[in-house]
Parts: sequence; structure tokens; C-alpha cells
Amino acid sequence: DPAIPLFAGLLAVCGAADARTRLEITHGWKVPPILWVCTIGKPGDKKTPASSPMFKVLNELEKQDERVHAQRRLDYEIKLAVFESGKKAHIEWAKSEAGLMGSTVGPAIPTEPTEPHNLRIVVGDVSSQQLVRLAASNPRGMLGYFDEMGAWAKKLTDRSTSEDRSSW
Repeated sequence: DPAIPLFAGLLAVCGAADARTRLEITHGWKVPPILWVCTIGKPGDKKTPASSPMFKVLNELEKQDERVHAQRRLDYEIKLAVFESGKKAHIEWAKSEAGLMGSTVGPAIPTEPTEPHNLRIVVGDVSSQQLVRLAASNPRGMLGYFDEMGAWAKKLTDRSTSEDRSSW
């Protein structure tokens, strides 16, 4: 069915778009690039082979970010070392006679750096707890791609699991 790769392509575009942006549908009505799609068919209808090629570009974007992330991680570690050193110097100053007397201003403490995270665009078989952690570190949003929706729906409705339906 040609609709399967078409909808998968639309999903890939929504996954690549930053969820903090807004699409102006009509004057004054803006929405985030969120799309829910569920492809329903019989086993053997070739749903996965028809849709998965559309998501390869998203996987490539994640791989490209891995190279850049290594540099961001190194920069973060350097800034963290500077922060820790400045914090230690300030604590030592506070313990000193000058610090206790309050006669001088202590050394400035640099701003604590924010830890960088890998670009995560596509999530698959994740729990609601993992999803919350991933969403917190990815404000641009993610694409949830589940090959078997029946298993995901069962996980959400099974009272014996620790899944949090409200997270989804």
C-alpha cells in the first residue's frame, strides 16, 4: 500500500522537526509538529519493510551527532573541572580568616555547566520511566516508533506492569 511509506515519511519529518516550533495552520492557530499514526494490517502485509526506509535518515542524523557529541562532552568535562576548581577555591577562601571575617570578596564561582546529551530522535521499545528520562534530556522531542502496537497497548493496559499510562 503506497500510503504506508507516505505516512512513514510524514512521521519522519515530524521526528526531525523540533517540537518546540509551531506550525501555523490558519491565522492565529499554531500547533506543534506532532502526528499519531497507526498502520493496521494483516501479518505479512509488508508494513515494516514499507515504512522502515523512511526512518533511515533519522538514524543517520543520530549517528552524525555522535561525532559532534564527543567534542561537546570534552568541552563539558573541561568546564566542569573549571567549575569544581572555582568552587573549591571559594570554599577554601570561606574557611580562611578573610572569608570568616567577611573583609574581602571571595573568588567567583563559575556557572555550573549543563551536561550534554546525545541527540535522540527515534525511540522504540522503551518503558514509561525511560521515556520520561529521555524526554527530559531531549526538549526537541522524539519519534516513538513501535513495530508491534499490540504489544505496546497490552503493556499499557496490563495492571501487573509498572507502566505509567499518563506518561504516554
